[in-house]
Amino acid sequence: MTTQPATHRVSPWELFRDANYSCLWLAGGFIGTIRWLELLVISIYVYEVTGSPFLTALMTFFRLLPMVLLGAVIGAVAERLNRRVLMLAGLGVLMVTTTGLSVLAYTGNLTIWHAALGAFLGGTVHTSEFPIRRIMVAEIAGSERSSAALAFDSLTNNLTRLIGPISGGVLYDVIGLYGAYALCAVLYVISFLLVWRVDYTADSQSSVTSGSYLTNIIEGFRFVRQRRLIVGTLCVTVIINMFAVPFSAMVPVIGKENLDLSASLIGALATTQGLGAFLGAVLIALLQPKNFPRTYLLGSFLFLAGIAVFAQSNTLILAFGVLLIAGFGHAGFSTTQSAIIFGAASPEMRSRMLGVLATSIGAGPLGVLHLGWLANTIGAPWALAIVATEGFILLGIVAAIYPELFRGGARPVSGKAAE
Repeated sequence: MTTQPATHRVSPWELFRDANYSCLWLAGGFIGTIRWLELLVISIYVYEVTGSPFLTALMTFFRLLPMVLLGAVIGAVAERLNRRVLMLAGLGVLMVTTTGLSVLAYTGNLTIWHAALGAFLGGTVHTSEFPIRRIMVAEIAGSERSSAALAFDSLTNNLTRLIGPISGGVLYDVIGLYGAYALCAVLYVISFLLVWRVDYTADSQSSVTSGSYLTNIIEGFRFVRQRRLIVGTLCVTVIINMFAVPFSAMVPVIGKENLDLSASLIGALATTQGLGAFLGAVLIALLQPKNFPRTYLLGSFLFLAGIAVFAQSNTLILAFGVLLIAGFGHAGFSTTQSAIIFGAASPEMRSRMLGVLATSIGAGPLGVLHLGWLANTIGAPWALAIVATEGFILLGIVAAIYPELFRGGARPVSGKAAE
């Protein structure tokens, strides 16, 4: 009798029986919650103190700036150094930083530039966490479960968009800025302890230790140039992060100016986009679309369209509705983004590819400055509508140049790069 090869399909839910995966997954959830909580409360604080849309947007600029400065570098460094140690070091820095900011806010000595420095340091750790933790998650899950692991990770990130802003808004109203920073410090401590428990050995680090850091970075960009699907994906990433993602900096401004909302309601408004993103991610996980690039592209169009309509919303119900729709679009963009890149790269190139992706995400600071300047000049509603329209037009051009994004192909799979 011939022995048949095992074809048992492992349930993705079994990932959570792995303590290493569960700890990284939880740490990612806490880190994401901190990101959205902190970004909202800083924006509310700066706008209340200065009344300037540009200075409010500048806080988001400092948060995103490390992506463009350090994204590709961190991807190369992560291939040589212990990823777990790098994560612990970054979390340790932020434990101290947010505790200090909470004390400054409590004593009334916090300035805008203290908040900006905290945003920059937080952005730096997030930039390193993006390629490092996701590679760790995929490698701990193994090749058969890596797609499910990354999908759960994206789903959780969208859930943090729901939890973070509403928590930040309520804390700001009830306790004040120092309370929000104090919660961030506590969550960083918990994240540090979770990562500390992870037993992790990299699958691919030993094979990429030759050559200089610069050589590895250059090789990463050369690898990208040879694959049209990756180039198109990165172009969409640049557009969305430059013309769509910065809209969050204007939510407190529009909430205060157009809708006259409290911090709690502004948090609820920001959470609505997160709710849409979460529900959209759940839908994608259930439907398992075969064409990830098409989902990625269409989601990006929907995200920009929702933002353009939100910019002109004059009622709270309309604002909630269009942000919910925009969230669905954002889910199509964010849930498939890393999976496309991860699936198209060979194992030894994955850290560098996610580093290049982080650099593309780093286009966000330029978009924040563009939006902030326009908002100061013509007002936040029209500035946001114009910027979203610019992004919509550029996205159409990219879709025409890279038809692979629409006709695409099968979902990305782990292993050797394939197109």
